[in-house]
Amino acid sequence: MYHFSVLFRPGGCLACAIIMMPHVCCVASGLLWLRRLAATFPVNDFEGYVKPTLSDPEALKYLSGVGLQYAGVGMISDIKAVKSSLKTWETETPCGGGRATDCGSGPGTKNNSWSFGMGQWSYMRSFIESGASVYSQWNMVLDQDGKSGWGWSQCSPITVDTVTKTVTYEGSFWATKHFSYFVEPNATVLPVTGALNHPCTLVDGACGCRGGCNDSPITEFLAFRNPSGEIVVVAQNTASTEQPVRLTIDGKLAFSERLPPASMNTFVVPGGSVA
Repeated sequence: MYHFSVLFRPGGCLACAIIMMPHVCCVASGLLWLRRLAATFPVNDFEGYVKPTLSDPEALKYLSGVGLQYAGVGMISDIKAVKSSLKTWETETPCGGGRATDCGSGPGTKNNSWSFGMGQWSYMRSFIESGASVYSQWNMVLDQDGKSGWGWSQCSPITVDTVTKTVTYEGSFWATKHFSYFVEPNATVLPVTGALNHPCTLVDGACGCRGGCNDSPITEFLAFRNPSGEIVVVAQNTASTEQPVRLTIDGKLAFSERLPPASMNTFVVPGGSVA
C-alpha cells in the first residue's frame, strides 16, 4: 500500500508530503496535477529492483513513471518494454563524493572542472537518447566549501563564494544549458547517424543508447526538432584537437564547422530548412 498526502492552496503553493512512494505535484492556473513515480533506483538492476513493482498489475496501474539515478540508464529499455507509456526520469546526476577527486582537477572553483561538466554532458546525452524525459541536477548551487545541506562535499553547476561575493558557472552548468536553452518543451529527439557520432558513454557499466556505448567517445551528437520546426544539434568534442563536422539534413548540407578542442556546442537550423 502506498500513501501520500497533499496540501493545495488555489493560486498559491502546493506542498507534497511523501510517504513510501515519491510523486510529482504541479500547480497550473489553480488546477492540481498529481502523478506517481516508482523511485528512486540507485543501481542498474532491473530484475532485482524495478521488475517486482512493474510485475504487479495493481501497482502498475497507478504508476506514471520510474525515477532512476545516474547508474540506471541501462534499465530504460526494459521499463519501456513493460509499458511504453511509462515516463523515465533521471532523478540524480553524479554529484561527487568530494570535489578534489570526483569533480575533476581542471579550472573552476574547488576543482569543479570543465572536464567534469563534459562528463555530465555525456550522461545527459545517454539518458535522453535512451528515452528519459527529465534529467535532474542534484545540487544547483553550493558555496565555496562545496558542502551540501547534509554536509557532503559535492559538485554543483553554480558556485557562490560568500567571502569574495563572486559567482562561478561551472562546467556542468554549461552542459545543462546546451541541452535546455535552445531545446524547447515538447521537442522531439531525432536520430543522428554518421562516423563522427560515437557511441554514448558507459554509465557505471550500463548502456541504454541506440548506438551502443564505450568508455571514451571523442565526438558526440544529439539532435532535436522543436515544435517551431527548427532543428537543434548539440555536440561535444572531448579530444584535445579540433574535429571537423559536416551536418546534413535529409541528404542536404546544413553546415560545415570545426569543433574546438574540449568543447560543448549547439547549432540551430531555423525551421529545419537547408539552403
